[in-house]
Amino acid sequence: MPPIRVQMARPIAVELSVPGDRSISHRALLLAALSNGPCELRGFVPSPECLAAVEACRGFGVPVEMSGGGDGGRGPVRLLVRGVGHGVGRGVVEPVDPIDCGSFATPLALLMGMAAGFPFRTRFLADSRVAEGVQPVVELLQSMGVRVLASGPVGARMYTVDGSRGLRAVRGPLPVLSSRVKGAGLFAGMSAGSGRTTLVEPVRTRDHTERMMQYFLVKTLRSGNAISIHGGQVPESRDFPIPGDIGSAAVWIVAAAMQPGADLVVREVGLNESRTVFLRILVRMAAQIGESVKEWRFGEPWGHVTVHGMPLRSVRVTAEESTLVADELPVLAAAAAVADGESCFAVEAGSVAARLMAAAAANLERMGVEVRHMGSAWHIMGNGFRGPLRGALLSAGGDHRLALGAVAAGLVADGESEIEHADVVEDVYPGFSAMLAKFQTREISMGIEPRVAFPRREIPVAGSGSGSSIAT
Repeated sequence: MPPIRVQMARPIAVELSVPGDRSISHRALLLAALSNGPCELRGFVPSPECLAAVEACRGFGVPVEMSGGGDGGRGPVRLLVRGVGHGVGRGVVEPVDPIDCGSFATPLALLMGMAAGFPFRTRFLADSRVAEGVQPVVELLQSMGVRVLASGPVGARMYTVDGSRGLRAVRGPLPVLSSRVKGAGLFAGMSAGSGRTTLVEPVRTRDHTERMMQYFLVKTLRSGNAISIHGGQVPESRDFPIPGDIGSAAVWIVAAAMQPGADLVVREVGLNESRTVFLRILVRMAAQIGESVKEWRFGEPWGHVTVHGMPLRSVRVTAEESTLVADELPVLAAAAAVADGESCFAVEAGSVAARLMAAAAANLERMGVEVRHMGSAWHIMGNGFRGPLRGALLSAGGDHRLALGAVAAGLVADGESEIEHADVVEDVYPGFSAMLAKFQTREISMGIEPRVAFPRREIPVAGSGSGSSIAT
């Protein structure tokens, strides 16, 4: 794929929607597969990550029918999943071939947790990039009595899970702070024959798994930072609409917030509080952002977000907050580049947040932004909207988060910005290139007020709080 080319877009005035939430899509799919009957999933996102989970379910003998997917296969998909429950007698079969999860650590982790309760051997194939993220899952499942082996050359790792009906319930801390590891433990705990599995997290991570389990009538219990689940439960078959991905919407939200006078409405997007911490950071920067929750019926809050572009001010982000909003750090750094004053982003050494901030800072420096690295913090000297950034040759390094941060900065830069190694964006946001093209034409920038069919409610200024999440 050629480099992404970005030019200044103004004024932004538009309503839009974004593809379905990937984290919710594959969790809904696995719960539907384990349910006791047919489930319809609407708005399923046809990203390679989620389609890999579909093929994995089919490998276990779960009938999955797909329809929709217009706009060249990038549009939302409707899935009809005929749940087969936990038992082999109900339709679960031992996969003949290894289940290929590619470089997708989250589906691999959740599938390994699901396979832990099946009384047969399942082989998962993945490349070496997932090894670090999956090793804590291996350790957790082993503590529950599951034999898990990793073998094979770099680039083609094989994970063999010997499922067991003797799966034991456990209680203890998560090996690492990660929602995917917690999700794997909850799927395994749901299959345990008896007893209650309790996982303790020092900071509450994304809670999609437990929310959706409750919706599918699988009982979980939270006490502080401990989440418990009883074994022997089977999800009840239910239909599930998947909201838009707030992570995908972040680039447009920040682009509008960076442009005084802009107006944006993002419709039918997930508003789970564990995913919207970055909105609260923007509000601390004086961004005028409102949200309207439309539905709670399906376990996940979803609704609309409005943005009215205003001059931004600098912000201080703690190391804990940087960890909680790691996925959105590059777009927040872009916002800091045009804010008034010096913004400070503290990060934990060696963390994902630290890597992303270093790369995002390098891109901003190429655009003429003054950035200082002092100790464990990055200081971005905002220009206070006194002029546009400078178009430049930027690099996404094969990371969609860096690509989106570069796009946000490019939309307020003078001249063209070229973003190399950014083709991964289409894998996580199907249709992104087409939407970006609209943002740089009069189709998006008409200079008109968007129609807002609901009252605007300001998001309160608040910190991350205990309900925030790790973006993994």
